[in-house]
Amino acid sequence: MIEDEIYDAIVTKLAVYDSLLEQLQSSFQEGFHNLSRANYHNKDALRGSYGKDYWDENYTGYRYVRIDDEHSVSEVEEKIAVGSDEETIPERISESNNEKVKKRKQREKLLAKVKKDPLYMFGGALSTPMSLKQCQSSFKASMSVMYHLIELRCAINNLLKKLEI
Repeated sequence: MIEDEIYDAIVTKLAVYDSLLEQLQSSFQEGFHNLSRANYHNKDALRGSYGKDYWDENYTGYRYVRIDDEHSVSEVEEKIAVGSDEETIPERISESNNEKVKKRKQREKLLAKVKKDPLYMFGGALSTPMSLKQCQSSFKASMSVMYHLIELRCAINNLLKKLEI
């Protein structure tokens, strides 16, 4: 009786998993189609197609993902450590509040420059073709589908472990 419930749960989760795989496949197809369109429109450029040789090496932004013990997947923001001489020198007591506020604003501006959109690696927001922007949006939309797929896969594995016991 309990095994029947587990089998039913596995089948329903597998059905959802299969439909999510189809969604992921279509969003990847759309993303790669838009990337090929961007490369086609960029064929006369000196560098050729969009790839690693086109990247701006100053880009340091990443997406961080955490998988909890309950196998729930969530996106987290990792603090970016920016090393500078000002941060290592202890602040003097005699400094006025204006100087402290100015230093804090400078640090926030520095962190804002470090975290930027990956599209800026390919020449900035104005010179980036629309098809490359559409490519990015379709790949970003597939991230939530991947998170859900990982959660479902872990749940299915847990149900299969219950059957083995």
